[in-house]
Amino acid sequence: MDQLKPIQIQAAGHTGSQVPLSDPSNTIFVKPTSPNELQFYQRVAQDALTSERQDDKQYNYSELYTIMPEFYGTLSLGDSTGQVTKETTIPANSPTYIVLENFLKGVANPTVLDLKLGTVLADPTTQSASKIARLAQVAAATTSGTLGLRIAGMQVHHSVENDADSHEVFDKHFGRELVGLNGIIEGLNRAFPIVTKTNNGRGDDIAIDHALAVCNFIVGELRYIIQVLGECPLRMFSASILIIFEADPKVFFDALERSQNSHNNDGDNDDSDDDDEEDDEEDSKPLVVRLVDFAHSRFTPDQGPDTSVLLGINTALMAFQRLIDQYSKI
Repeated sequence: MDQLKPIQIQAAGHTGSQVPLSDPSNTIFVKPTSPNELQFYQRVAQDALTSERQDDKQYNYSELYTIMPEFYGTLSLGDSTGQVTKETTIPANSPTYIVLENFLKGVANPTVLDLKLGTVLADPTTQSASKIARLAQVAAATTSGTLGLRIAGMQVHHSVENDADSHEVFDKHFGRELVGLNGIIEGLNRAFPIVTKTNNGRGDDIAIDHALAVCNFIVGELRYIIQVLGECPLRMFSASILIIFEADPKVFFDALERSQNSHNNDGDNDDSDDDDEEDDEEDSKPLVVRLVDFAHSRFTPDQGPDTSVLLGINTALMAFQRLIDQYSKI
């Protein structure tokens, strides 16, 4: 396998050994994981393969897999060169790395949003008393406690005229200082900086169209996630909604057109080389919304859906709907 490299694009601010890795083509996303998160991915991925309830299971979680990153397996780091080898089992004294779908593939100018979900951020059944107390304080002092949603971090791409492209990072402290739904809306508005630039009192038309297209897509995806989780018995603590989109309007619409053409042409051409090219285009998504971070998630087949997390996703839905209203009036 190709040598791995640290991923430079991040929203939540992981450092040191927690920095995720990728191959040079951004095909895979490799990050340290916990036994609980690994088992969570394995169970959901296995249910997705069977697609029906088994006699020894109380619930099939195959629908959940449609709103998660695709799970490829596990890897163990090799020598100091960074080479990676596939292992069927992970040694007890070796860190476990989970290999997932990389949503940065094909995105030239990514903007990344990490939206932390839930009013309760620590699992009271598995985490330490000190961790539970600390995260309870965080929830109580932020929008997590009242709205079930907090902007955990954003990395926003800026297109700078006559200069190199740049990005702006909003760390966890940015989201913790926001107050109420209006604060979240104002925070998310920062993900579309070009819309706020004016030209004779009016925003750039293509930038407005881009922001509206992105927000409308996100709203549709959030509605689907709410539908899935509304029928899914589990508990998630400190899970997130990950949003990645192409920030350059022209590049975004070009990629969107290619993706739509690829879907429209599925099955029309039997040439294998053409099929490979179409697969590459389909794999490159200009906008993705997924549920991530399952280190403290567990299955609760007898307890119904997680209302704390659903509150947060509904808050995100309202925020993006308000942004659509706002951008439609520019």
